[in-house]
Amino acid sequence: MLASTSANREANKVIRAQQDQAVSLLRSRASRLTWLLAGALLSTLLAWLMLSSCHGYLCTDEEALQLYSQRIEPLLQSDRTASCNQCHLAGVDLSNFLQETPCQTMACMVNSGVVDLASPEDSLVLSWIRKSEPDSELITAQIIEQEHQGFLAWIEYHAACGKRVCDEVENNCGVPPLHTECEIPVANVLIQMPTSAPEDCHEKSLEQLFADKVYSLRGRCYPCHFESNQDPENPAPRWIATGECAPASLQTLRNVLRNDYVDTESLYDSLLLTKPLAQLAGGLEHGGHDKFLDANDAGYQDFLDWLGRYQRCTSPPATLLKASPTPP
Repeated sequence: MLASTSANREANKVIRAQQDQAVSLLRSRASRLTWLLAGALLSTLLAWLMLSSCHGYLCTDEEALQLYSQRIEPLLQSDRTASCNQCHLAGVDLSNFLQETPCQTMACMVNSGVVDLASPEDSLVLSWIRKSEPDSELITAQIIEQEHQGFLAWIEYHAACGKRVCDEVENNCGVPPLHTECEIPVANVLIQMPTSAPEDCHEKSLEQLFADKVYSLRGRCYPCHFESNQDPENPAPRWIATGECAPASLQTLRNVLRNDYVDTESLYDSLLLTKPLAQLAGGLEHGGHDKFLDANDAGYQDFLDWLGRYQRCTSPPATLLKASPTPP
């Protein structure tokens, strides 16, 4: 009897030990499963938060390249922009912003003041596109809308993902593009062009100031007013000379004076200012559309700087029509 009781006790101990082991194993597995589920949930939550912070974008190099290749690169190709004789983007040749990589191109547009990453919809380039008029086979309402939506999508993408897909760009606009033998610098619509002209009234100084402040911004008038424009249906006067910079700038200055684009008696009525200025801002009707949206445009201020110096320094205005040394 005692032996049987002792055996039962030992059996119960074994059973309890097995039960405890089973419970411990179940608890361990349950704990491990809980951690796995928690980890999966946390990963999903983090992925959702990252996707939300990127406004639904994946922010990958592949996604960035696909968006640029499909919607932006075709608009920046020089053969497309040059073919538009309406000059509808405020006279700015978009190919001037084209750099070696999409990231450099965006950095150049931001640095030039035409893209606002803090408020993409307020980007100046979008307002230029919206001001276009569908009045030719090259510029239809559908093309204008495609350009607007394409640029808006690209700007919004960089506002959300730019820091993830792009390294910091040191030389924002790199080396300026070429037109014939003379570079057209990428101008900033918010920052005036620099000048190396002395602050005196020598003819050479006035010529250099014209080269720095007016001729450097000729890209806004491309291709309509360039002497290289061979379009017989475009009636715009070809007053902008091309070729080597110094003589071309000087010839352009002479064309400006010969064509009476400068009014020294009423400076703000000079055609050099009123033709490119938007009519809503006091400008005259212009077949190539607005080049200066208002008097705050840096280009308008650059033109005005040269006109003001010319007015103060010349009497009569025809002095610069004489042959003189070309600016360096």
